[in-house]
This record gives sequence, structure tokens and C-alpha cells, in this order.
Amino acid sequence: MKKIGLILLAVVLAVGAVALGATSALAAVGATLKVGTLGVGADVTIGISKNFNARANLNYFSYGMTIDEEEDEDGGGGGTINPKLQLLTTGALLDWHPWAQGFRISAGLYMNNNKIDFTADTNDTVDINDREYFVSDLGGKVDFNAVAPYLGIGYGNAVQANGHWHFAFDIGVMYSGSPQVALWATASDPALQAQLNTDIEAEVKDIEEDLEAYTIHPVISLGVSYLF
Repeated sequence: MKKIGLILLAVVLAVGAVALGATSALAAVGATLKVGTLGVGADVTIGISKNFNARANLNYFSYGMTIDEEEDEDGGGGGTINPKLQLLTTGALLDWHPWAQGFRISAGLYMNNNKIDFTADTNDTVDINDREYFVSDLGGKVDFNAVAPYLGIGYGNAVQANGHWHFAFDIGVMYSGSPQVALWATASDPALQAQLNTDIEAEVKDIEEDLEAYTIHPVISLGVSYLF
């Protein structure tokens, strides 16, 4: 997946340079460090012409936690849940500066490896598709389309000639598609595994239907750029 992302970035940057008639303006290169809803990131901006720049970026954030459930009065319940959020995107964007100043309109593609996963250790039954099971392991994940189009606006031009340091701001949307859900579990009683698998499929379908409207990931970031 990482190799595909690098190839995508190279192709988009090369096509943009040829299509816009890039010449010696490509010598202008700027770097940006930023933080936002995609995590902590870095951009490399290449000047193509007076009004157009090509931008490649990498964004990452990871956070995991452990949730301990309390036992009920009958000694049931308990156990732990271990959710983890991972944000990982690589993007190739074309920035249009209509007035050759800081304001920009941006469009491009992201290789989208954002996901949420979890594992659980339980000391009690779990409810799957309205049926109770004792399970020896339980886990799941939510991920999204591998390729996500992006459209947004922002301010900042990392290759603008009026000084080395510049402010960067972006706000836009990344279309990541309807969330794709996976669940897995192993029944403590092997004789119930086939029925458990059927109920897991039904549960996944219900969850995906509940989440199908969440197709847009908001993208907001702030950063500081340096012109080399």
C-alpha cells in the first residue's frame, strides 16, 4: 500500500508539471509542518507556475486505550476492551492560487489508510444479532476506501518569494466512502460457531447501514511553511 501511495504521488506531480507547462519555476520548493484532523503532517510544495503549485503530503496519528468493564452484582460482566484509532494518509494535491497570493483552491487524491480497530476480553456473554454467546475472543475494525478524492480551500503559499516563512491553513473534505465494518469472534462452544458466524454477518450489515451516511472526512489543518 505504501509503494502504491508513492507511485500515485509521483504520477500526479509529474502529470501536473507537464500539463501546466512547468519550466524553471520547479526550482521553488517549500516544506510545511502542520497539525489537524488528519493528524500530524508534513507537506512538500513544488512551484509549477505563477498560479499553480503541486503538493505532496503525509499525515499520521495513532491512539489506543484500554477500557475496563466492572463486574455486575452477580459476578458477571467485566473484562477489557482495547480500541485503537489510526490515521494514515498520503496525498497528492494541486493548488490553484487565482490571484497569485496566499489564497488557494486545492484538489487531489489521498491514499487512505485510516481505520479503527478493537479487541475485547470478556468474562460474560456478548450480544451479537440479539443472541447471547460465550466467546473466547472478540475483535473488529472499521476502515474506508483506499483512494479518497479531496477538495478544499486554504491560505498559504510555501513557495511565495516574499520571505522564507509562511503561514498555512486548509479546510476541505475528503470523500472516504461508507465505512466498511468487520467483526470476528470464536465461540467457546465449537458447536455454536456456524450460528455465530451467521449472526456476525447480520450484525455487520446492521452496523454498516447505520454508518453508511458517514462518507465525508472533514480536513482542517494549521501549519508553518519554509521556502528553501
